[in-house]
Amino acid sequence: MPDVQIATQSYRSASKRLSVQRLINGYAEPQPGDAKSAVAVFGAPGIDEFTTCGTGPVRGLYEMGGAAYAVSGQSLYSFDSGGTVSLLGSGIAGIGPVSIDGSGFEVALVNGSQGFTYNVASATFAQTTDADFYPANTIAFIDGYFASDRLGTNQFILSDLYDATAYSALSYASAESSPDDIKSVVNDLGILTLLGEKTIERWVNTGALSFPFQRAQSPTTPRGIAAALAHVKEDNGLYFIGEDRVFYRLSGVTPVRVSTHAVEDEWEKYGVIDDAFCFTWGHNGHKFITTKFPTAGKVWMCDIAAGHRWHERLTYDASGIEAPWRVNCAMGAFGQVLVGDANSGKIGVLNHDTFTDFGETVEMTLVFPTIHGDGKRVFMPEFEIEVETGVGLGSGQGSDPQYMLDWSDDGGRTWSAAQFWQSAGAMGKFKTRLRWLRLGSFYERTMRLRITDPVKRAVLKARCPRIYAG
Repeated sequence: MPDVQIATQSYRSASKRLSVQRLINGYAEPQPGDAKSAVAVFGAPGIDEFTTCGTGPVRGLYEMGGAAYAVSGQSLYSFDSGGTVSLLGSGIAGIGPVSIDGSGFEVALVNGSQGFTYNVASATFAQTTDADFYPANTIAFIDGYFASDRLGTNQFILSDLYDATAYSALSYASAESSPDDIKSVVNDLGILTLLGEKTIERWVNTGALSFPFQRAQSPTTPRGIAAALAHVKEDNGLYFIGEDRVFYRLSGVTPVRVSTHAVEDEWEKYGVIDDAFCFTWGHNGHKFITTKFPTAGKVWMCDIAAGHRWHERLTYDASGIEAPWRVNCAMGAFGQVLVGDANSGKIGVLNHDTFTDFGETVEMTLVFPTIHGDGKRVFMPEFEIEVETGVGLGSGQGSDPQYMLDWSDDGGRTWSAAQFWQSAGAMGKFKTRLRWLRLGSFYERTMRLRITDPVKRAVLKARCPRIYAG
């Protein structure tokens, strides 16, 4: 039977007749030339609970010196590899994500209106009260200084050397090439990078006594950032959402587009994007950049290792209602990937053998590329999907894991009333085949595959014969 392309990304075109492909809670992985298929799709890792810091939401995570730090609710906590939690201090206003960085012995954070520090040596937590510190959205440690944007201006400020609590009245500078406000400051490979509303500048440490940083002798990038926290460093690159709602990787001074037209078309529909934020995490050699749009209630993933393919992440609550993925932040610590919960104070650990997010169902969905009849009526006597079979559990839900298939013959506008279920095989039933028979006729058809049972998910390939009428 001829092969049918499986869904390997989310790509819903502005024209539904072109593409309505979606990949939700799964990721694509290119295979070597001698593998059964060129690309396989695996279920996204689930989340086990690691520990709990307060009542949440978890607004930021940071690892330094073998200890982990979390901003949960309005407090800062630390916790160790055994999950033992200590409250370090409170008073951090708001519920949105914070910006955190550290010097090795000091952790500093800002929330858009306040600054705070925790000194490891003295075990003291305090709000930054220096009169020369200003509200900021971002903070970055670089060459002994903490740099932060000065909210609502084209200026940035520097702390005193190795002291996040102290600032000088003269320790500030302005973005020079353009008058647009600075939204974010980033330490990008040892260069202080100022991300503005319309431009990007780079500053280097010259060691001058009056002010140690000077603008680098390189062109200014005529590209701004959409939101203060809509950037992330990964794989030796700085990624960000541009003010034009395009996702970029900064290569030197050149922003290289890594989003697709379909993703950009989707983002254009969001009324508010200035609250967007990004974070990154790794899994099985993949590097995933997560972009959350809180007002729109959407979460997108960019998989660097798979050629910047995009997929979507969703969470389903206890009632089965679709909601944005409940992770707010991530970090590597204690040899694991830890994540912070947007709905509570829970800290989770990613686990490929877990198929729930903090106990809630993770549904993996693939909406395949459309099968076209080239203007002719097509009969579909059989449709087969190759998946990892024989993975049923010993008892309970998942002991006979089910895959559900339905389809659309109108470009994903409506879906078949009937839902067709097939078993992926009880434990050890490795020769099970997922086949659906006598599926009628169409001029064009989009297949949709879903699985909610808590078992290993791996979709390898699909095939079907096509009989043309006339």
